[in-house]
Amino acid sequence: MTTTQQPKLHLANQTGKLSYELVSGNNIRNFSNINGSFLTTGLGTVEIKVTDKSDNYVDASDLVTFEVVKADHPSLAPQVTNYTYSTSEHTVTIPGQKGTLQLKPSDTSILRVDGNKLTTLKAGITTVGITDISELYNTATTTLTVHVERANRSAFTVKPVNQKYSASSIKFTELYDYSENSAAVTTAPVISVKANSDGAISLNQTNKTLNINKAGSATLELYWPQDDQYKESEKKTVEINITPADNRLTLSTQSVSTTYQIAPKTIAAPTVEGKKGTVTYRIKSGSPTDVVSIDSTSGLMTVNNAGNTTIEVSDSGNESFAESKTTFTAIVHQAKADLVVEYPTEIALGGDKFLQPKISRKLWDLNFTIDNTSIAEVSNNSNGYIELKSPGTVYISYKGTSRNYQPVNGQSYLKVLKEVHPGIKVESLDVYYTPLEQKKSVKVTSQQYGVRTFIQSGSPGSRYSYNFNTRLGTISDIQDYPFSIGFAVTESESEKYQAAKSGSEQADQGVIRIHPPQAGASDKDYTLTFSSSNQSQVIESELNSPRYSGLLRSSLYLKGYDNHYLPTQTDVATYGNGFFASLRVKPVGNDDIKARTAVRIVINRYDGCESTYNDSSSLMPNMAINFDTDGQNDCKTEGERAHYFTKFTLLDSHNLTAGEWELVDPLVIYRAGKFNFIDTPTGGSYVEYHKLDEDKQGYLESIHADAQSKMRKVYEWNTVNLRFSI
Repeated sequence: MTTTQQPKLHLANQTGKLSYELVSGNNIRNFSNINGSFLTTGLGTVEIKVTDKSDNYVDASDLVTFEVVKADHPSLAPQVTNYTYSTSEHTVTIPGQKGTLQLKPSDTSILRVDGNKLTTLKAGITTVGITDISELYNTATTTLTVHVERANRSAFTVKPVNQKYSASSIKFTELYDYSENSAAVTTAPVISVKANSDGAISLNQTNKTLNINKAGSATLELYWPQDDQYKESEKKTVEINITPADNRLTLSTQSVSTTYQIAPKTIAAPTVEGKKGTVTYRIKSGSPTDVVSIDSTSGLMTVNNAGNTTIEVSDSGNESFAESKTTFTAIVHQAKADLVVEYPTEIALGGDKFLQPKISRKLWDLNFTIDNTSIAEVSNNSNGYIELKSPGTVYISYKGTSRNYQPVNGQSYLKVLKEVHPGIKVESLDVYYTPLEQKKSVKVTSQQYGVRTFIQSGSPGSRYSYNFNTRLGTISDIQDYPFSIGFAVTESESEKYQAAKSGSEQADQGVIRIHPPQAGASDKDYTLTFSSSNQSQVIESELNSPRYSGLLRSSLYLKGYDNHYLPTQTDVATYGNGFFASLRVKPVGNDDIKARTAVRIVINRYDGCESTYNDSSSLMPNMAINFDTDGQNDCKTEGERAHYFTKFTLLDSHNLTAGEWELVDPLVIYRAGKFNFIDTPTGGSYVEYHKLDEDKQGYLESIHADAQSKMRKVYEWNTVNLRFSI
């Protein structure tokens, strides 16, 4: 609302002339400082400072606040309007409107609302509730009564029918052109027959079609009735004129075709049009008679073979029409079928030298050829039999022809191999450990044809190292026991035979088993017994004999143990330097694996000068030397010889139950060096090879060698079995 406001003030004690000052307020224009009047265009708070100026008093001021609120809306009168149905929108405005109108028709089947616009949906009368919403005036309501009248239909045209007779139908939509609002009308008109000579036409109201029955004429009446939106249309007539058809025998197609198949198959003749009498069928004179057989009355043909032939169709006619003839072609195509000719991709000589393929179907006349007759030769061109001659590769080609099937061709690849290897036979190998040099060979009992290779499968680990010769099948330099390795023996291709490859039936496999030493094989076999009263045992080395007084250096080795572990400082302080190990044990005479358990022991090495290591009773824990001490003289005191002892101490046997127990496998201890040594009654000597090679006998006599003397780097080796009495 835009209006001029003048403050209405109730003042007391005014002594002079009043002046006005606008302090705040939105939408304020034309403010008067003389009388305080102002023009407002909106709502909100207005603050005005009023000052009383007097000659006798000090100026006095006060702040006056006004609230500008919505004005009362002038009353709205009910409205009435008339619309004619259309798809156009009608914008609604009413007298006294101050803001935006909200519309709500009571019957939404007659009117549709979009904002302040109405669209007619059908004819009828309905009331629309109107609410006027304004920023400056309070809300006001009224009603609008709307009368929607039916619209006049657009003009339409009809299409007369003039055609020659054919047994056909015409859709109702082909009888007129009619659209509303630039869109074709889809509702069907009311059509009735006004005249129909001899039943020339008939109406199918369900399918909305006009059926042509015969030559003649007819008159139809066509119009659209009144509906919810439109008034009834003008009624118009449609003239129908059907003239007689020409006397002509025609076919729906000039040829029929199918594809050959073995099972009985038929072909229907084309549809005959224009027949007046009796129709008959026959194969035209001079055309092939073996393609189809035909029923002279129905024209149904039965397929005999692939090919083409001509069929003649005759209409006998009647009193008014002469005989009529026409022809069509019956075509039977060759069938497409797959042929699989299967030879093996590889075949070895040595068996049946004749090879026959697998042929999936015998529908064609086949012809086989081969590209290299020195490898194989076709012995029967029609069935693909070939004769194998020598190793090599060939391509076998084939072609097939047939009256009823499309031609086929193909090619097979064949590799002719040498004869299959007759097979390798090998024996497993059992080897008994010894620290002395030994080389054992795998025994192959079959004849050798190609280059032989021995392949080991798997490795037991670095501790159990060995040397395996893959050409000779020998194993040597065995460093520990027990373990086993698998091996396979293969042979390369030979002049006559294929290779015996690993994993094939022709190759063979075996196992090399490394066992503990055999009893009596060592220099001496020891059995040490432990009990609750005897927890330690000492072995005095045979090297303490005067026959070895000239031996300066040696290393001590332990083999056949299960696990080696690092000792604690307390263990070393209690038992001295040593080899701390876990060993598998079993009840004596009991080989059941489930009965086995383990004990822990420490093995001490006591090597040194005779004056210090003179007997087993003088050995103290702090005298034990490192197990792997090497590279220096065993006794460093001039004029003294070395002594050697090995001590075994039981540390833990809590897993053992009462009874007699022993090691599962005996241990091996041995002392060895880098140089060959010969023991003699005079203390022995390191071998001087240049003298030995010049005069072996003279050299041995010079160092006083006797019958017991042995030249070796393994100076002494023993097996040690531990027994435990619990």
